[in-house]
Amino acid sequence: LIELKRKGYDINAPGLNGIGYKELYGYLNDEYSLIKAIELIKQNTRRYAKRQMTWSNHMEGITWFDIDNETNYEEIADRIIKEIK
Repeated sequence: LIELKRKGYDINAPGLNGIGYKELYGYLNDEYSLIKAIELIKQNTRRYAKRQMTWSNHMEGITWFDIDNETNYEEIADRIIKEIK
């Protein structure tokens, strides 16, 4: 990002609209500390994930698999294969 800024790329350039660029750009412009930039990146990542979950919850035909406590990945794979057949 430092190199992009040095070359004159604006933060509004299409390739710089992902999470992290805007926040780090603010840090590089002395708008806030690196710790604040990291906090903003985390916050914006959580918000993005929440929007994705909200969007996907309204889609039909999605089967969710809760694998947080699973350790047998072969069994999980078998369940997924069975679901898509």
